[in-house]
Amino acid sequence: MNKQTCEKCKWFTKAGEFRNVNKFYSERGYGKIVGGSELDDYCKRFPVWQKVNRNHFCGSFKKKPSNSRKKDGNNR
Repeated sequence: MNKQTCEKCKWFTKAGEFRNVNKFYSERGYGKIVGGSELDDYCKRFPVWQKVNRNHFCGSFKKKPSNSRKKDGNNR
């Protein structure tokens, strides 16, 4: 229920926003995102992640984020 961080991009989302993200991807045929490692996997595969909507921010894919926020708990 807290922020989720993706390995390759600095992606922070609130649990409630996952519905919007799932809708965005399912409309484009990518299936649903649950969170945790699936979220990480989507970040690696789909750079379109950067433009999900104005409420979301995805950092650069080229440089690695600092590991200070490396938290991969499976909090749905």
